[in-house]
Amino acid sequence: MFPLSAEKLSLREIADFWSREIHPPASKKELLAKLESAWWLGEITGDSAGARLRYLGKIFEWQKLPGPQPVVFTTPSDEGSETPHRLANGEVVVDIRPRISVPRKKNSWSEDSCRAAFTILATMPSYEYFPELSLGLLYIELTEEEFFGWIDKRGFDPPKFWKRTAAVDVAQASDILINSQVAPTFPTTGRGAKTRAILRAYRSLSSNGMIHEGTTSQRRNDLILDKLRSEGHKPLPHERTIGRAIKGLKEC
Repeated sequence: MFPLSAEKLSLREIADFWSREIHPPASKKELLAKLESAWWLGEITGDSAGARLRYLGKIFEWQKLPGPQPVVFTTPSDEGSETPHRLANGEVVVDIRPRISVPRKKNSWSEDSCRAAFTILATMPSYEYFPELSLGLLYIELTEEEFFGWIDKRGFDPPKFWKRTAAVDVAQASDILINSQVAPTFPTTGRGAKTRAILRAYRSLSSNGMIHEGTTSQRRNDLILDKLRSEGHKPLPHERTIGRAIKGLKEC
């Protein structure tokens, strides 16, 4: 029941809940695109510090794969091809794909030097241009403090689906958690807290290559349980709960 009192929500969850009350109406996809854009522009970060460069690097590497790509990368010494080409039906077309400018040497890329690239990517929703990135972006998590701070800066009407906590209370809660010697548990308040913990573990293991396309469901479950156990989560979720959480992620 609203308002939610979760400590964090993913971009997917925020877009879903927000779409149910925003006026004028906006779809979940429209709001998700707005949140992704804010992330690319550095207006929000969540639990993904440094991920913009990693994702940009993945998109850059995909240019080496066969088949059409949604963007063209350019550098100061290579402006990319704009050569007209003829389609199978004889029509001549010019390459009008978005052009992303990056430094020539990849090892010199930085948040500052790739700012122009991030600005272009902020206009390209992942579900439309880079579906391979969508899963990672969907599950970036924001605290209510960061989300409402962004809402205030952008001048949006504050949504009611998430309970807003005073900043001082958030800071005090963080100090208590950091200094506590008690093992953390799944939050008893906040919808989907256990699912979010599972998905955080899944995303972390996937980004490290420990979970990949060839990983069996049993191996995947064992890795997730081991990670949650090492972080002190109690009680551990049932394997059926893990399966439902991953299935929901893939069906999004």
